[in-house]
Amino acid sequence: MSLYRQAGSNVYWYEFQFQGRRIRESSKSTSKTVARDALQARRRQLEESYNGIKKLRPKTFAEAAEEFISVRRPNVAAKTMDIFERSVQQLLPFIGKKALPDITPHDIQQIVDARRAKGASNRYINMTIGRFRSIMRRNHEWERLRPDYKCLKEPKNVGKALSHEEEEKLLHKCRMTPSRVLYPAVILGLYAGMRSDEIRSLRWLNVDLQKGFLRVGKSKTPHGEGRIVPLVAPGLEAMNGWAARFPNQLPNHYVFAAERYTSEVGKVYHHNPTKPMGSWKKAWDTARDRAGVHLRFHDLRHTTVTRLLEAGKTLDQIAPIMGWSARTRFEMSIIYAELSAPV
Repeated sequence: MSLYRQAGSNVYWYEFQFQGRRIRESSKSTSKTVARDALQARRRQLEESYNGIKKLRPKTFAEAAEEFISVRRPNVAAKTMDIFERSVQQLLPFIGKKALPDITPHDIQQIVDARRAKGASNRYINMTIGRFRSIMRRNHEWERLRPDYKCLKEPKNVGKALSHEEEEKLLHKCRMTPSRVLYPAVILGLYAGMRSDEIRSLRWLNVDLQKGFLRVGKSKTPHGEGRIVPLVAPGLEAMNGWAARFPNQLPNHYVFAAERYTSEVGKVYHHNPTKPMGSWKKAWDTARDRAGVHLRFHDLRHTTVTRLLEAGKTLDQIAPIMGWSARTRFEMSIIYAELSAPV
């Protein structure tokens, strides 16, 4: 049995062997006396359980994950939690039935190797392990694993920025799809730097065409939510044209409402302003492929930043428009180092 402190921390950890298994846990205390008592209490707890004096069964990873999701779901965007659950589903075949104290660095490496074999990118794997880490941390189990795991290296790039020629081709093809929503949505992505979900959730009460700005409603991050985005000429023109289609709009109506189309360009046979547009993926893929431009919808946001930097804006001026946190602002300074460097 031993007590020790990790480098850079005053908190004591204890370690001992029990039934062939190494128990290594934090006492959560900076007092050596308290840590010693915690060690003895923990060992006594295990001994009582082993001898049938007291039933003690540590949670399995599947149980811990279900508990984590049920606690977080009311306070987190539905899409974010859906993505989280999909990651958990990928983890369960490896560690779902394992008790949390029995999960080892070897288990993590097995998950990483399996995802790599499926062709997953380093970023995707890091995000999956990040969700595993959140569950383990909530149950005070991550610290014993942390020293043995390092995140995979990720490429420092933000995607593709459209050239003006590519933009012209893309916007022309956007106008030619049956989805009349696609063109103004792409304009907001390009000239307002908005994420696709921010565009979908936008309501008319958050759009001020007289003053030429909009306020983002729901966003991926707290820094993104509620931010003011100025509408430059192309964005303002597109939004004025779009607003003219709905003279009876109400403030709470969605700007890009749920619609259904015929195969003919611009022909709508169903419009429900009380519900947001579900998806424009099919129309987007069609327009992008016909334009011969290979990019994600999110690359429109990168194009916004690139052009603002080329126009002489600083990252400090761009950050509030894009809804970046201080940490993201720092990361962007590295990624956009060449464009943002003073001349």
